[in-house]
Amino acid sequence: MIHAGAQWAAPAAQAKLIIWQGGVAPRTPLGHTWVFGGGYVLGLVTSLVATSPTFRWRDTPEIRETIDAAHNRFLTIAERSVVIGHEHAIGVATITT
Repeated sequence: MIHAGAQWAAPAAQAKLIIWQGGVAPRTPLGHTWVFGGGYVLGLVTSLVATSPTFRWRDTPEIRETIDAAHNRFLTIAERSVVIGHEHAIGVATITT
């Protein structure tokens, strides 16, 4: 997986480094998965980080209900915890212009 800030999505597409195959995540020409994210913009800045594939764990949804008598409302909240991790970083490349 190649993790990059969202600011690199357009330049990567312009350089024909993104391949779309149906509803799957975008891939590089060699088949690696692109992961573009707004949260990476300030964190990675000019770096691309390669990692092993990610793993996801999630618990069952928890549903809580309550009555707000003051405003005549019945409220329900459904929450689920999700954890995403990877085994290790494989490499980092810095983009210079």
